Amino acid sequence: MFTSYETLCMILKIYTGLFSKAEVHGCFPLPKGPKIIAANHTLASDAFHLPLILDETACFLLQNNLFDLPLIGTLLKLAGQIPAQQNSLQCRGSIISAQAALTEGKTIVIFPEGELVPPGKRIRARTGTVRLALKANVPIIPLGMYVPPQNTLELGFTSNGHKHAGLWQISGSCHLNFGAPWKPRTTQVEPTSIHALTKELMDNIYTLVSETRKDLSCVSYTSLNPILR
Repeated sequence: MFTSYETLCMILKIYTGLFSKAEVHGCFPLPKGPKIIAANHTLASDAFHLPLILDETACFLLQNNLFDLPLIGTLLKLAGQIPAQQNSLQCRGSIISAQAALTEGKTIVIFPEGELVPPGKRIRARTGTVRLALKANVPIIPLGMYVPPQNTLELGFTSNGHKHAGLWQISGSCHLNFGAPWKPRTTQVEPTSIHALTKELMDNIYTLVSETRKDLSCVSYTSLNPILR
């Protein structure tokens, strides 16, 4: 009998088996114990590989409207995934749930920007990731995810009367570049220091994305223009 989490992983394995594969770079395998994986979120499908490559069960903070989807929403709830609310009071509840999971020794996955961000753009990230790491005293693993644009397709759907659109991977590899564990430190939990630490985190994440994109462009150029010997 499969658990709800295992059922979700089976669905993800079917999708990734049809449309994509994962290539893992950087500091991997990850350290054992409670931690936060903080990643950019460019594609609707860019995190599908994470549950499949991790050795442990991961709790994702996901947009709350995903929990309203038929079947998938029920599976997410039963699998212990955490809805990330927009309202500040509800958001506090999400952070409390995530902190409880970390106390139990689990791994949390968060997208600090809180929404899909088109390729090549950045928005101001929310401070919840850093606040959670400071409260729980756990490291953050920065993760830069990158899929070449030629391997993506924009798709849209309507849910509860709202239109949603995003890029989905349809071929090729999703590159997951893990950075070194990072523990934010501050003597005072003030808005200025929290925002500075959040910016430092996002700089780390997008540096990993840029490194991957640069490496891929070098490989592509070399393969098209081999060095004559």
